[in-house]
Amino acid sequence: MVLLSLEDIVDVWEFWNELTKRGESFWNPKWIPLTSGDGGNPICLDYSKSSDFRSTKIIFTRHEFRRRPPIVSNNFTEFLERFAADLESGIYVFVEDFGIAVDKSEDESTLE
Repeated sequence: MVLLSLEDIVDVWEFWNELTKRGESFWNPKWIPLTSGDGGNPICLDYSKSSDFRSTKIIFTRHEFRRRPPIVSNNFTEFLERFAADLESGIYVFVEDFGIAVDKSEDESTLE
């Protein structure tokens, strides 16, 4: 999992919206991508049910989903707290050459 930059958030959001317009994806424009990874399927802020940031759920999207995506966290704070705990426990490692944190279980040779 890689946290996206603001520029990448816009790019990923536009990409998924374009696929949806062509009928190639199930996507809601009120989903804001936060991460990349897992085959390009982002974890997103879900503004489709609430515009209140404090109650916005974090969901895991997959291009093949035709139903409501599963909830990853109940809010953004919980998502960040879990990510920070995973960083501290060593689940993710920081790859200095790329300036990103990646899942330690991923094949590190793909980052070279």
